[in-house]
Amino acid sequence: MPAVKPMKPARRRRDPGQKAPAKARLRTLDDLDKRTRAHRDTSELREALAADLGGWDAVSAMKAEVITAAALMGAMIRDRAASYLEGEPVDLASFITLANAQRRHLEALGLERRARDVTPDLRDYLARQAEGGR
Repeated sequence: MPAVKPMKPARRRRDPGQKAPAKARLRTLDDLDKRTRAHRDTSELREALAADLGGWDAVSAMKAEVITAAALMGAMIRDRAASYLEGEPVDLASFITLANAQRRHLEALGLERRARDVTPDLRDYLARQAEGGR
């Protein structure tokens, strides 16, 4: 039996006055207004998480993605908690889902602080000693 080729979907023609669909544009945190409380909270938590892991120099790209996601969830959790404390209705299921997702991200990073290696490079140390510096 011969193989059947799948049919291609028919192209729809646009009306002459219709605009072409806009291209999808992916945004990042850097594209947003950094003055908002949400952005500041996310950035502060992101920096604190990276510091706990030994600083950005000690963090891989994969861990950086997990850190960013955990920080975003943290900002959202704080926002919902503040709403609850002000007496506003909060979707408890979404709050718990966020908290559990953030916990899983944090567990993936490790819940213990890591010391950053501050041991100077031997060449740098000897060069500073030769200059009479500390």
